[in-house]
Amino acid sequence: FREWGDNEATRTQSKHLRDSVIEWTDNASNWLVIQGNNGCGKSHLLSAINNSFTPWTLYLSMTDLEGMYFESLNNDSEGMNFQMLIDTISRHPILLLDDIGSDQGKDFAKSATRKIIDFRYRMYSEFPTVIATNYAEQDLRAYDRRIGDRVFDKTNNTIIRTPLKSYRTFGGVE
Repeated sequence: FREWGDNEATRTQSKHLRDSVIEWTDNASNWLVIQGNNGCGKSHLLSAINNSFTPWTLYLSMTDLEGMYFESLNNDSEGMNFQMLIDTISRHPILLLDDIGSDQGKDFAKSATRKIIDFRYRMYSEFPTVIATNYAEQDLRAYDRRIGDRVFDKTNNTIIRTPLKSYRTFGGVE
């Protein structure tokens, strides 16, 4: 992740975003929340964190996670595969959730995600979690009040809000 932008302010913001993530990786003992616009580099940074901490990380986009929920239910009439999926994700050493709030918003999917978030939230120092979202705090709370409350908890989470616009606007990384 390199500095990018068409002016000094944008380059400074992209450097701050990168440096904040590097600082978190040096002591990954809490949650990291990256909130910003589409294209500002959130997914790219999650991918870098994933590469740095493999094999301890589990990287999931919310769209893929929602698909996994329904696939696990379709493949098991007793719901055991679904519960095993929830338990496995909940207990993974480092969880990277990308695009939280971007799923289709089915109540069932939100409820399943809430279970994972709740478990990890109660044990935040044992289960570092990195969440990327383009939802502002009030929008994520409107999506799901409980998820939004835990994600934007300022006491347990390092929250990075970036005003960066999409790097695609600038023709890519400089």
